Amino acid sequence: IASLQRLFISDNNIELALAFVTETQLEKKQDENFTYYPIISQRRTRWQKIKEYYGGYKNPNKVSYLNEVQNIIGDFRPNIIHVFGMENPMVNVLGELKIPQIVHLQGLLIPCQNAYWPAGINEKNFIRVTNKREWLLRNGFIYSFNSMKVRSVREKELFTKVKYVMGRTQWDRNITELFAPHAKYYHVNEVLRP
Repeated sequence: IASLQRLFISDNNIELALAFVTETQLEKKQDENFTYYPIISQRRTRWQKIKEYYGGYKNPNKVSYLNEVQNIIGDFRPNIIHVFGMENPMVNVLGELKIPQIVHLQGLLIPCQNAYWPAGINEKNFIRVTNKREWLLRNGFIYSFNSMKVRSVREKELFTKVKYVMGRTQWDRNITELFAPHAKYYHVNEVLRP
């Protein structure tokens, strides 16, 4: 992202804004033709963290930050909104705004979840937890798989809302055509270094 940012701000005709979620109390900051917009998220209590850790995969985070994003849009007035990745918490604004939004694919859960188990092994092999520590820490294969499964369902939902997608591989294009045949796909190579 930093290399892409440097590329764009080298052109004085382009103004960029970066909206990001943080628990730190920060203010909007302007730096040349670049503006930073922090979206302050509430700190979670210890109980909320424990609850999320032990059963959070059952309830995917649907916090949309829609009001905050609309305030940023009102202030900055962008021509396009670029969302990095389907797991970005702000991806929930897809389809909710009049400004075009493009999703930059950075990794896909649906195919990974589909191929999670090696040949000859499946969930049923892990019905019984192998040890108490795994059950207590929720860090075994079955918990990882359940979390991925729920997030994959959410990813599939989001693909129905996306109108513009950018990626760099044939794999990204194929997945887009499969889950978002209505979307326009753009091949864009990564800017990896200055």
